[in-house]
Amino acid sequence: MNGGILGPVIVAGVYFGALYALSGMSLAVVYRSSGVLNFGLGGIGTLATYSAYGVAAHHLPVLVAVLIAVAVGGILGLIVEVLLVRPLRSRDPLVTSIATFSVILLGEGVVIWLAGTQSESMPSLASLTSGPRVLGLLIPDYYLVVLGIALVVMAAILYLLRTDLGISMRATSSGARTAQLLGVNTSRVSLISWGLGGAIGGLAGVLAAPSIFVAPDAYTEFGLTVFVAVVLGGFTSTAGILIGAILYGVGISFVEYYLPSTLTSTYTFVLLAILLTFKPHGILGRQERRAQEPDLPPERNFRLAARRQRRPQVLPVSRTTTSGLGLDNLRLGDKR
Repeated sequence: MNGGILGPVIVAGVYFGALYALSGMSLAVVYRSSGVLNFGLGGIGTLATYSAYGVAAHHLPVLVAVLIAVAVGGILGLIVEVLLVRPLRSRDPLVTSIATFSVILLGEGVVIWLAGTQSESMPSLASLTSGPRVLGLLIPDYYLVVLGIALVVMAAILYLLRTDLGISMRATSSGARTAQLLGVNTSRVSLISWGLGGAIGGLAGVLAAPSIFVAPDAYTEFGLTVFVAVVLGGFTSTAGILIGAILYGVGISFVEYYLPSTLTSTYTFVLLAILLTFKPHGILGRQERRAQEPDLPPERNFRLAARRQRRPQVLPVSRTTTSGLGLDNLRLGDKR
């Protein structure tokens, strides 16, 4: 590879890495609060991107379309939490993670039903063909916009994790029942996390659309690829997600230059198998310890049990007790 090709390949890799990082942060926000891997991100991103495309097709500003995608993604995240995740809260997180695959199928089905299977092009927030030159290398304006947004979102998440909400998210992930006993409203934390994750996923989907086109299954494959980039960086490290995603983006750009791009999915999942075998927690990730959960009654009976515990208890009076107090002949109604 000569120097004239090396630069553009690296720039494209960093650009796609920033897109992977955005989607990865969506996965991480949900995982940090529930331990659930949201494989339904592909369906959420697809529906959010098509909503943005519908707005852009009516010649409204692209920025408005982006904001619509963020809003739709957030709303869909809330809906998934209420209708799918909440009923499975008492189950193992792995069960819930597998259940989120249904969101991918549902998203694709709704899009095919409403818009068909044809691919569409999405306008971008900035130019894909013009921009500043660094050492003679053209860096498109849109690439810089995407990288800047990824850095801003990463900084916002790092700040969030240091707030009371962020601490509550980590406590809920370590042990929901224990967090409940400590006064954390786990239902509220879960709802906010899924809404925020959906909003970031919608943002990532609409920003990726100018490069991968708007199609029913385009973001599904993109979303599954993101999972590999996140595993590379580490689910538990926000900075690791950005670093891992950019490394993956640059690496896969080089691989596609030398090898057939039709086998990209094969390369991706081979890398995933290697990572899960030798570095399951990623470059900067670490293994999280879950708290030993107390044995509590089911959530629907928890409040009732708590009320019963607060009631004054009436101790049974035995004959032995009364005789010890000299009250053998005391009868109900006696006034002594």
